[in-house]
Amino acid sequence: MATLGATAVTLSNVIQAQDPDGKVARMIPYLKKFNAIIGDMLWKEGNLQTGHQTTIETGYPDSTWRQFNAGTQPSKGTQAQVTDTCGMLSQVGEVDKDLAELNGNSPAFLMQKNKKHLYAMGNDLATALFYANQATDPTKITGLAPRYNSFSTDPDLIGYNVLNGGGTESANTSIFMVGWGDDSIAGIYPKGSKGGLEVRNKGIETKTLSDGSMLEVYRTFYSQKPGLSVMNWKQGVRICNIDVGDLTTDASTGAKLLELMTTGYYRLQDRGAAVSIYCNTTILEYLHHQALNKASNVRVEEVDGEPVVMWLGKPVKECQAILNTESKVV
Repeated sequence: MATLGATAVTLSNVIQAQDPDGKVARMIPYLKKFNAIIGDMLWKEGNLQTGHQTTIETGYPDSTWRQFNAGTQPSKGTQAQVTDTCGMLSQVGEVDKDLAELNGNSPAFLMQKNKKHLYAMGNDLATALFYANQATDPTKITGLAPRYNSFSTDPDLIGYNVLNGGGTESANTSIFMVGWGDDSIAGIYPKGSKGGLEVRNKGIETKTLSDGSMLEVYRTFYSQKPGLSVMNWKQGVRICNIDVGDLTTDASTGAKLLELMTTGYYRLQDRGAAVSIYCNTTILEYLHHQALNKASNVRVEEVDGEPVVMWLGKPVKECQAILNTESKVV
């Protein structure tokens, strides 16, 4: 049985290292439910209290072929400094005081009653990891789609790792390939924080209802300060413009998912890294059908106790936050 996260520091690893009692760690299954990217992406502490600043290589230095008694020309690569800022995401859960005390008033009971808030929080985070854009909404982070949002035939430009699935309308979706790593692509949380996660139990507070009556509740604040840092864009690929109307259960017809995935795989700089593939339920269903139809290199195996579609040994993970209504990338 395969195990995800064996070589990368996942959110669970970060939280368990900082909170051995598991109080905060209990949030994680709710946060990553239906959006696997949250659970198996690598997370690292940023070097800024607001996020992470990194210097990326935009060009390599030139080498010199030399003979005896001949010199070497000095050269240097080109670099660019990039700052990724974390956002602030929060939810407030409230549970009737008498109901909580009837059930022992345990943190586990409060979290169970508040799980809908954590599901929503996880979906909001996953949506941001794919689609949020700080340029248009400064309260959020910048996700993968706004970074991988144009095409190029130049292998030195990020658009080279954006592949066109051929869809022409607005009923499109994407597949994302991500090679997680400390110096490639990683989730970030502010310097000095607890993995970007915090639970604050405020105890009993009085809530005014819409009819003017008062209710005593146990109030809990759940908050994160997550971000995303793309330190090496060559470790990410987006296959976009996949028309969901062209999907078939036969890998040899319709949308050429496996051909596009193969091209994307070879666009990754380090294919031996902790690479995961993310798609929504629609794409995953068709890939599963293709596996049952004996499509080459697609199979289903058990991973962490659950059936997972595998392609070239890489897990294809479900993320419901990925839309079927993406506009055409041009």
